[in-house]
Amino acid sequence: MIYLHRPKLQKNTIINCEKVLHSNWISSGGNYIDKFENKMSKIVGRKYAVSFSNCTSALQISLRLSGANKNTDVLLPSTSFIATANSILYNNSNPFFLDIASDLNLDVQKALNFLDKKTFQKKNITYNKITKRKISSLLIVHVFGNPINEIDKLKKKCKEKNIYLIEDCAESLGSYYFKKNKKIHTGAHGDISCFSFNGNKIVTAGSGGMLCTNNKTLYEKAKYLSSTAKDNNYDFTHNDLGYNYRLSNINACIGFYELSNYKKILKKKKLIHSIYKNEFKNEKNIELININYPRISSNFWLNVIRIKKTKDLKKSFMKFSYENFFETRSVWKLLYLQKHLKNFNSQECKKSKSFIKNCFCLPSGLDINKKKIVKISNNIKFFLRKIN
Repeated sequence: MIYLHRPKLQKNTIINCEKVLHSNWISSGGNYIDKFENKMSKIVGRKYAVSFSNCTSALQISLRLSGANKNTDVLLPSTSFIATANSILYNNSNPFFLDIASDLNLDVQKALNFLDKKTFQKKNITYNKITKRKISSLLIVHVFGNPINEIDKLKKKCKEKNIYLIEDCAESLGSYYFKKNKKIHTGAHGDISCFSFNGNKIVTAGSGGMLCTNNKTLYEKAKYLSSTAKDNNYDFTHNDLGYNYRLSNINACIGFYELSNYKKILKKKKLIHSIYKNEFKNEKNIELININYPRISSNFWLNVIRIKKTKDLKKSFMKFSYENFFETRSVWKLLYLQKHLKNFNSQECKKSKSFIKNCFCLPSGLDINKKKIVKISNNIKFFLRKIN
């Protein structure tokens, strides 16, 4: 079986993890936590970073810091992993879904139009005309590692509207913008940004997340809340509702050493994407989801194709791929169609269903090679001929 995206740890990582195990610093104490956080803050270009047990918990705290609660709306795209929307519900807040573009990212122009035409301000607070609730934040997602286009416009608009801009960078480590000959990492525009180090990501720590920010107050509050809001270590005084969300020293050690290899990983990921692109370049019924914007560089975490057929191919394509021993998955079910999210507003989402139809993720892990990619591509071409 050719898997979708399995981790592949370096020998050096494993050796150093063994040392951590022998040291007994295996929980949320130990020097690798600070080292991992410092390394990430430098890569992203933010002053501060706080490690978390996963990206979901980092997003939950980020939204709490933005003021998300039962009386507020959080704007977000209709396509993402379920954790993006769940993190809003964990704060008892209200997801408000916006439409996506053909690259599966948030449709920036529609989002800007919504903020201009369907909101109003009172005492420097922006309210949603539709729900009459305060908008605490805009939560954007760099889907499949592809940086969202025109992020500067969103940042400017959020500042104008006094709305927090939060970046869900779970999949976009190693994705950049280029501005005035400078590389600007995803996560460097928002008030807060969150990264994932799950086993299937560009760089893994086994599990884990990272919250990055330039705001010292937000950083200190995030660190405080993520470690049970403890004010006194001796008698265990807690003066706020905190969470046990800190990362272990073992996971931090994995993340720290795997980060040292991320530039090599990015080179391999770009090579994988270029081979898929070449294999499908003459296929009229297959579109490789790509970012064709100037001054943007993707990490190509997962390669996604769109099969241009009106029939829903999800079941047949899944069956075919497994019969031919390569793992695939469809793009996530739209968030506003999930059972526990159906009652939240999605009237702005006009194109989402058509854009995700027959979109499938292909094997893109570091253990794949050109021979395997050609085999997968030929199988997919055969599948298309078979259904015609």
